[in-house]
Amino acid sequence: MKPTDYIEWDNLKDIPFFLCQVVEDREKQDLDIYYLGKRVLHDYDHVGHYLRTAVILFRRVKSRTADW
Repeated sequence: MKPTDYIEWDNLKDIPFFLCQVVEDREKQDLDIYYLGKRVLHDYDHVGHYLRTAVILFRRVKSRTADW
């Protein structure tokens, strides 16, 4: 598991998550979310269903709002 002490938790509300990139490791145990190339969220997949559902939602919003 990676440390999360670098995250500015109070600023997460200002990040447009539909513009973020979601990266999972091969075992799908670690999940990282990047915004403008900077990691803004890391989670070990202990919350499973809830975080994964949010990621799916963010990806769908992103695909619908992408520049064509």
